[in-house]
Amino acid sequence: MPKFQGILVMRFRKALRERGGRGISGLSRQFKIFDDNNSGTLDVDEFVKAIHDYGVEIEEIDIQNLFKTMDLDGSGAIDFNEFLRVIVGEMNPFRQSLVEKAFRTLDINLDGDIALDEF
Repeated sequence: MPKFQGILVMRFRKALRERGGRGISGLSRQFKIFDDNNSGTLDVDEFVKAIHDYGVEIEEIDIQNLFKTMDLDGSGAIDFNEFLRVIVGEMNPFRQSLVEKAFRTLDINLDGDIALDEF
């Protein structure tokens, strides 16, 4: 992500935190509030409204660019997983190592997948 877009994401992230968007459940609650038509995704109009409602100071053209940044699959809508990936960001190395350790522990037959019976 280009540095400028990263700054826009940080502004939005800060506004979400100030409104209780901490953790996955808080972000999920906020995403559902933004999703006016209950489609499970945010279209550009819902996203623009969310930015304005949360008082994030971003120019209109930058809101459009931020939307495109968050629409990771280019579908024209942001689903919750895309939203979460961008807002939460990449895992730090410590968290990454914990996830890998947990995965290795659960992957009993070491096939690279965790089947339901392994879980």
